[in-house]
Amino acid sequence: IAQRLDGLDQKVLPDFQKRADDLLLHVQQDEAERRTQNPKLNEREEALKADCANWQKQLDDLNAQVAARARWLGFVFNAAKIHALDGERQRAIGRLQAINSQLAQVREEWKDLRERTSKEEADWKLQWQATIQQMGKLRQERDYLAQDTDAV
Repeated sequence: IAQRLDGLDQKVLPDFQKRADDLLLHVQQDEAERRTQNPKLNEREEALKADCANWQKQLDDLNAQVAARARWLGFVFNAAKIHALDGERQRAIGRLQAINSQLAQVREEWKDLRERTSKEEADWKLQWQATIQQMGKLRQERDYLAQDTDAV
């Protein structure tokens, strides 16, 4: 009984406590990493959305200019200017498509980060709970042996 108590106190319980502490530390480090990545991704998304709004406004302005010049017979007299404006419109549309693609990529990165982190957190939580549960059983055994040494 004395050997078992000594083994529990000196080796087994400290090992379980270290394992539980390591799992908790790992979860905290991953959470801190996610907190640093989240603002970066959010910042990128907000910058892209602002850029998208600017290009959309520019496209709307170009569309309005083309529409104004193309009224009545204006498309005949302003054909060269309308053609130049149309070229600018096409560049704006291309830029909007590129920005939307980048925006989708940022959102996908965030989704992947959130899914990966959620899965990892769930796994670590299960490991931590199992470790704490086992440690509780070992502490109960230690307490039982220490209190009822004579009876055992």
